[in-house]
Amino acid sequence: MMGRVSTTEAEPWNGEAGKLPLSSSRLPLRHFSRFCLSFGFVFAGILTTWLGSLLPWLCARWNLGPAVAGNFFIAQFGGSSLGVILNGWLLAKAGYRNTLALGLAFMSVGTLSLLAAHPGQALLGWALAGFGMGLLIPAGNLALAQASGAQAAGALNGLNLAWGAGALAAPALVAGLMHGRHPLLTLALLALAQLGLGLALRWDRAPWPALTPAPWRGMMNRRWGWLGLCIFLYVGAENSAGGWIATLGRASGLHRHFWLWLPWLFWAGLLGGRALAPLWLRWISDLRLARISAFVAGCGFALFMAVRLPDGLLAAALLTGLGLAAIFPILLAQIPRLSAAENQVRPADPWLFLFGGLGGAVFPALLGRFAGGRAASVVSAARLRGAMLLPGLALAVIFYFLPRLRRASAPGNRVL
Repeated sequence: MMGRVSTTEAEPWNGEAGKLPLSSSRLPLRHFSRFCLSFGFVFAGILTTWLGSLLPWLCARWNLGPAVAGNFFIAQFGGSSLGVILNGWLLAKAGYRNTLALGLAFMSVGTLSLLAAHPGQALLGWALAGFGMGLLIPAGNLALAQASGAQAAGALNGLNLAWGAGALAAPALVAGLMHGRHPLLTLALLALAQLGLGLALRWDRAPWPALTPAPWRGMMNRRWGWLGLCIFLYVGAENSAGGWIATLGRASGLHRHFWLWLPWLFWAGLLGGRALAPLWLRWISDLRLARISAFVAGCGFALFMAVRLPDGLLAAALLTGLGLAAIFPILLAQIPRLSAAENQVRPADPWLFLFGGLGGAVFPALLGRFAGGRAASVVSAARLRGAMLLPGLALAVIFYFLPRLRRASAPGNRVL
């Protein structure tokens, strides 16, 4: 119906052109729906960050150099980008619940690709896992942002806290795969858990929010472009750190117990920062917190470039994760604010996540090509350390553009 916001998925967007509604709708998610969504993000956190811990093992297993190993990032985030491209169409046709369930199904299939005998097969499987994450992550974030209203920043911090818990568990799972006696059983159980959660979401009949009927024309504006740029730079910086710091530690000659701790400390900092973000948001505005976080994360990347001792690298990993923690949820909380009617999500909004997929594919691959050649033995710690300047500059650009995301008419938004 024209000009009216549907309150459940029984009435999805019908593609008709019309004006945005004057009043916003808010449909809080029920506890079971939130539980399934949070658990799905735990799995997304595991799969998104596995490459960071797996990369040294993959390089040794198939004798891959950094330039070739970087193709796994391209496969994962290329698949994720394709998922994002189809996300708006799927949300309009099938709604949040079915899109989330489909994403988990693809993730479960991609999980088993780690057992492939050839790197080409693993690349294909990892692309399928990325496609599933490209469906799950945008749909989950947008659903919660739309359902949470003015508390979107705090709610999204909680959801991405679940993602951080999965990221924190990823190194332990990798250790189990590398040294356990039954890697097939471990991967099968993880895949079945994801598939089971997708079925639980599919059978859940609780109402979910729906996209707002709106034409594509007039949706795009400068603030939408600035937000897309910040998402592109943030995801690129996060995946550069999470994907290469273990390799940097190993190339720097650190003992195995030290370089294995680097990704764990990075994700621990990210998890801790997202747990503390709702407390900080009580005292300062969300965009001010994002600027402070960008500065702290930039200092972490500078520390990676400057230090060589184990203690310094461990501190850099923790500081970088802590600084990056609050930025992404705060950026996503701005999406409903770009609409003429607050708390609405439109068919074009999932495309903002495409910028993140591109950043996750481009930045780590560039770091790999800058760090060395195609052979596993050619990994220059000095060059990889110098390549950390790229994500550091990305944080500086985010720091500059964040004030431009503030809506002058939004109530309760303090000047930065």
